[in-house]
Order: sequence, then C-alpha cells, then structure tokens
Amino acid sequence: MAPLLLLIACGAFLMRVAFSAFVSSPSWLIPAEVLDGIASGLLGVAVPVLVADLT
Repeated sequence: MAPLLLLIACGAFLMRVAFSAFVSSPSWLIPAEVLDGIASGLLGVAVPVLVADLT
C-alpha cells in the first residue's frame, strides 16, 4: 500500500509542476497549491508506513 501512495504523491507533484508551468493567471495557481498539499500529505503518511514495512 505504501508504494502505491508514493506513486500517487509523485504523480500529484508532477501534475502540480505541469499545471504551474502552463498557467499564467495567479488565480489558477490555487489548484496547483491544492495538489501540492495533497502530495505532501500523502508523503507524510506513506514514508513512515514504508519505513515500518522495511524494518
């Protein structure tokens, strides 16, 4: 389950980068920040779970 969460989080980071690169209006950057928050939250959960699985 942890590797799946890591893949989803990395995908959200990539979507944020692509979205931020092609948007020129500041109001459209809010969804990019939401994606960043989702990805950070998933990484905050997935990394300790992955470490616990490996040890």
